Amino acid sequence: MGKKSVLMLVVLVPLVFSGCASTTKVDGETEGGLVLSALDDFNVIEGDGLVPAYKDTRRKALAINAAQYKDKFAAAEAVYNGNNGTYTLVLTAMTETDGESTYKLFVNGRQIGSAQNLASADDYQPAPHVWENVALAKGDKIQIHFNTASNKKIPEGDGFAYSRGRWVSVTIGK
Repeated sequence: MGKKSVLMLVVLVPLVFSGCASTTKVDGETEGGLVLSALDDFNVIEGDGLVPAYKDTRRKALAINAAQYKDKFAAAEAVYNGNNGTYTLVLTAMTETDGESTYKLFVNGRQIGSAQNLASADDYQPAPHVWENVALAKGDKIQIHFNTASNKKIPEGDGFAYSRGRWVSVTIGK
């Protein structure tokens, strides 16, 4: 064989953003499921001991002002308008070097589960939290409760810095 052959191998890798496969979005639907944006699809709720949250538009996340609310929870709610069924829900939070926030998932006021971010040396990296076999019906209210937390590793003033509980989306898929 006098000619050299060149084998070209093409590997298709899904674009990963915020811990979930991302494709072209049409009315909130992607190949990975229905994506509910923290900023666009959830409304902040207050009362019953919950503190206000704010929109961190730079990071496309909901967050809590940790300077004002230490070790407190905020919450946001969206109404599910998809088909009835049993789904896997993936909450995409963000890592923060100053604390490991906790996230609680509720459907119609009933807590489905909770998860905590792992310690990280890098801020604002995707931190997916998965809940499987979640029954949803059209009109159900999905709530995410999230908190500020300090790991007491980063000095700030007379104390330590706190995470802000940042999260960007909930993906609902099979």
